[in-house]
Amino acid sequence: VSTDLTATSGDCDDNDSNLYPGAVKVIGASAGYYSQLLNAYVAASGGDTLQNMEETVIGDTNFNLNKTVTLEGGYNCGYASVTGMTTISGDMTVSNGTVFIGDIILQ
Repeated sequence: VSTDLTATSGDCDDNDSNLYPGAVKVIGASAGYYSQLLNAYVAASGGDTLQNMEETVIGDTNFNLNKTVTLEGGYNCGYASVTGMTTISGDMTVSNGTVFIGDIILQ
């Protein structure tokens, strides 16, 4: 598993130290926030959803674990709603398992 994904740092909610631009939210058995898409994917259980903010992330990602996840993009900073699209600029490879993708632009 390898990646170079980078995202903008900052703050979305002064009351929640886990909520910041670029945080990937995992919904499901492995709920939590992660600093990179790859970290969220590795921590996710099969069937979890990885929510990404409306932003551009740069880097290559190899989904190579035998699990199924859903990758959703375009969320606003508080994850209250989808307000746009997430752009992933780089190569995305699924070499094992299944990844369902929504509101993501791959460049």
